[in-house]
Amino acid sequence: RHEQPTGRRSAPRRGMAAHPWDSASWPSRFWLLWLWPVLLRGSRRPLQESDLYDLPAHLSAERIDAQQRRALGKQKDGRRTTSVARVLLRAFGWRYPIVFVVFSLWLSSLMLVPVFADKLLAWLELEDSGTVVGLALAAALVLSYLVNCNAACQWYQQTTQLGYEFRVAAALLVFRRVLRLRVQDVAKERALNLVQVDAERLYIFAQLSHLPGVAIVVVLATSGYLVHYEGADVALVAISVVFGTVALQALLTRVSGPARRKMQQLADQRVGLLAQILDSFRVLKMYGWLPALAGRLREVRRDELRQAAWYLALRAFSSAASYSSPMLSMVAVLAVLHSRGERLSAHRAFLIYTVVGLVRAPLGGMAIGVSAIIDGVAAARRLQAFVVGSSGTADVFEGHDTEGTDCVKVAIEIESTPSPRTCLHVLGPFAHSREMAGLHDKRGGPQGFKLSGEFDLKLGELVAVTGCVASGKSSTLLSVLGEMSAELGATHRLQGNVAYLAQPPWIRSGTVRQAVIQDLPFNEAQYWRAMKAAQLFPDLAAWAGGDAAFVGGRGLTLSGGQRARLGLAHLVYRCLASHVDIVLLDDCLSAVDVHVAEAIVEEALLGIVLDGQRSVMMVMNSNFVALPAASRVLAVEDGQVSSH
Repeated sequence: RHEQPTGRRSAPRRGMAAHPWDSASWPSRFWLLWLWPVLLRGSRRPLQESDLYDLPAHLSAERIDAQQRRALGKQKDGRRTTSVARVLLRAFGWRYPIVFVVFSLWLSSLMLVPVFADKLLAWLELEDSGTVVGLALAAALVLSYLVNCNAACQWYQQTTQLGYEFRVAAALLVFRRVLRLRVQDVAKERALNLVQVDAERLYIFAQLSHLPGVAIVVVLATSGYLVHYEGADVALVAISVVFGTVALQALLTRVSGPARRKMQQLADQRVGLLAQILDSFRVLKMYGWLPALAGRLREVRRDELRQAAWYLALRAFSSAASYSSPMLSMVAVLAVLHSRGERLSAHRAFLIYTVVGLVRAPLGGMAIGVSAIIDGVAAARRLQAFVVGSSGTADVFEGHDTEGTDCVKVAIEIESTPSPRTCLHVLGPFAHSREMAGLHDKRGGPQGFKLSGEFDLKLGELVAVTGCVASGKSSTLLSVLGEMSAELGATHRLQGNVAYLAQPPWIRSGTVRQAVIQDLPFNEAQYWRAMKAAQLFPDLAAWAGGDAAFVGGRGLTLSGGQRARLGLAHLVYRCLASHVDIVLLDDCLSAVDVHVAEAIVEEALLGIVLDGQRSVMMVMNSNFVALPAASRVLAVEDGQVSSH
């Protein structure tokens, strides 16, 4: 459950001390003195987890989430279209002025290096030079390097923290958007890649996107030095070589852009296909479909690696051109001086090498920075398309939060109900997506599957939903949950807490007890009652460790019947441990034997779930053991729901 941030600093995690950054002074932060205790401990023995610190308070997920909420609220007040990039910059862009100040300090100390080097070389050529002067010049040169190194560390630290904030904020946006996606929405397959890849590219973007600008500033500054020391023609030759490599990099960047986008598309396809294989591994293996899908996965991966190889080759060539640029400039300058026939002293050669060498590191990072900008812009666009989409607004912070995993509190005001005992009234038509709702073909007929009809649910009754395969039985439950888009004239009135058991059920990774309890408080009597009602006692005796046995993600270590009964045990426990008004069951008895289904209906459905004023809507497709207990039947045929 997401809780509103209180503004108070959260307690450190168990076994970890509070981060010293929170209480460090500005000199300690600039000279990184707060880091020395960890470095000293690491020099004496291998570091343990208890030696490290918790995250700084300003980098906690709660603080980042609160800043992002405020930024999104401010942008909605002034703009009709929400931009994820503007939200991130508004929330965390305050670091850029700090980066600019630190960069100015870094640049100033860097530009002092040729000045002190020139004076020190001139001092060495003097016959009666004083020792104190030489030591002072050497100390000034060393001090400028120290300030330059510490400014670079602060610069890196600020951009790294900015990247961390971008990454966490992007992951939170994707997570919140996934919670709002409908069950049938295929866009959720991109979510994993957005969190793993695109959020990381935003992190790298914040770290490295400034490098091209830094390189340009340093090149201009060194050009001024070359004009001062050697003349405009020598500086022009050196700068021409530099800008020639920059033009080559720009060309390579333009060529590598489509390769990068194609590689991302193939990565999305691979991740989605892999998720499908892992979700249905046993079924695919049983039907012999695994080799075909594995071959398709290898084919997609081969195409992805081919695109990656082409893209990385272009990046490598661009980086090589960037790193060799200072050396090529030095060779060009020496060639100009040699063509003039000028005498090249050690003082002059060393000074030229020092000045030209200043651009080595900035130009070396130019290709990386350009690549980070390309990847960051592409990641921001993908994030924008996923979070905002075609609606133009990001509604991830609006509405009601979801509590738990499969119990949703629906707060919809009922203006009028047909009966005081009616807790649900649904009037179609509904479609599986907003694009499909209201969409018709050229002949005026509807496109895709739609659900139509009118039905309700009264307090304390069991309603059976029957129909042929693919007639719309599961869609009927999805319309109750609000997972289908309403067309013109459709209404959806629901009151109370809803518990939903899908077919197949979702089972978390962990022990059997954790899969049953989930987020609810543990009550031993209610827990064992739910396990008995779900007919899991024979399985507990067979499993090593009983209810402490490990269950894999999505119940991959269990059979189909065990998964169904474990999911049912959680639903029964939720009915016992929390307030549930409406229970939706999607063919939960299809994977169990008839005698087991009869016991489940008697003990779980009639004995617990229907006890009191709970209402149950149950899809029956292959096992009709519970049909005699139903008060009404909803027959579904080609998306048309009728009550009997």
